[in-house]
Amino acid sequence: MLGQNVATFARPPAGGGSGGMGPSLDLNFVSSTVLDSRLTFTRAGASNTATRFDTFGNLQGTNTNVPRFDYGPGGGTTPLGLLIEESRTNSIRNPRAEGATPGTPGTPPTNWALTTITGLTITINGVGTENGIPYIEIRVNGTAGATGNGLYVRPEPNNGIAAVAAQIWTHSVYVRMVAGSTAGINGFAVNMQPYDSTPSPLGGALGQAAFTPTNAALATQRVVGAPATMPASTAFVLPQVFWSVTNGAVVDCTLRIGGEQAEIGGFATSLILPVTGTPAATTRNVETVSGPIGSWYNQNAGSVIAEWMTYTIADPTNQPLFEASDGTSNNRVNTYIQQPRHGAGGTTLAGTATASTTGNSLNANTITRSGAAFDNTGVQGALSGTLQSKALAATMPVGVINTMRIGMNTVGSAFFDGWIRRIRYYPRVLSAAELTALTT
Repeated sequence: MLGQNVATFARPPAGGGSGGMGPSLDLNFVSSTVLDSRLTFTRAGASNTATRFDTFGNLQGTNTNVPRFDYGPGGGTTPLGLLIEESRTNSIRNPRAEGATPGTPGTPPTNWALTTITGLTITINGVGTENGIPYIEIRVNGTAGATGNGLYVRPEPNNGIAAVAAQIWTHSVYVRMVAGSTAGINGFAVNMQPYDSTPSPLGGALGQAAFTPTNAALATQRVVGAPATMPASTAFVLPQVFWSVTNGAVVDCTLRIGGEQAEIGGFATSLILPVTGTPAATTRNVETVSGPIGSWYNQNAGSVIAEWMTYTIADPTNQPLFEASDGTSNNRVNTYIQQPRHGAGGTTLAGTATASTTGNSLNANTITRSGAAFDNTGVQGALSGTLQSKALAATMPVGVINTMRIGMNTVGSAFFDGWIRRIRYYPRVLSAAELTALTT
């Protein structure tokens, strides 16, 4: 659904930005890869830890305080939009697979372990990068002398990643088959095994997701495990990539495995990499996009049309698109998306009163347009050309609205987690017909 948070803000003496049929502010993050001069972008931390895909579909590190206009793993001439994400930490210290030595079996990357069963031989062919993604290439061949896992790839020891009960973790990795075949292999999967402080395993592995690697480009084959909630007594968590065989199976399969990531949260975010040569758990810090309120803004009425694509629908979290505020969460106009529970979501008015709006379901990885029109008579929303029920509002708030934010809320508790493609602000209430047409 689309929700609008309309809280108290003041009307300046001049009224500001009224009149005109078209938008008074048009921020297009697809037609240009240069940030509008009215906006300021920040992201602290070391350069190249936050990543994006360039026009050729290659993963690129991004400098500190540089916005990420992302083209996706397929590349192309037009960016997906401005990538905005919450802060996350990749707890796998060596996703670059540094420290490996080729050979049979060779030496695994620092912190990594590779194991197999009797009759099968592991060969490390080497390490490298494909589509900008650092990988290790591993061949497993022979005749299985038992039934079990033909290959286990563990990028950390069983006491390498600290975790606690009730935390939700997500494991992701890029996997490509570059030689051989899947003959004799029962299936491939990723999962996460919780351990207690001993460390001893706690029950079975969690968050398992099956996959079948192909010879397509590595960047197009990211495997994301299901969100895994850690059980009681958890002290550590171990991400794993594996495949299984039966006794007597003849196998010969070479995989490229790269971009390992384990993060706290219910979905995977873009790959976070440590600085080359310094393996360590690495944090991609909060990204902020903000700017001053100008004469384009009308204190008495307005409308926002947003075009976006998100890689997750984080029910029930609000994913902010555009906010105008005085720096507090009580004095703001906040347009956001929210996947409703039971088909409905909330709209907070004047900071306390809540009205309900309903709308059609949201879909991840789909370019979508949503809109909101608001004044003293209420808030009207629209999503993908469908009008939502109108939420009756209190009198438009009182306060000095001086800052706009894109992709995050005032207090930094919610982020978009996806690509914002375009934001248009109209200093008037759009009609139902206009909302329908502009969001179709």
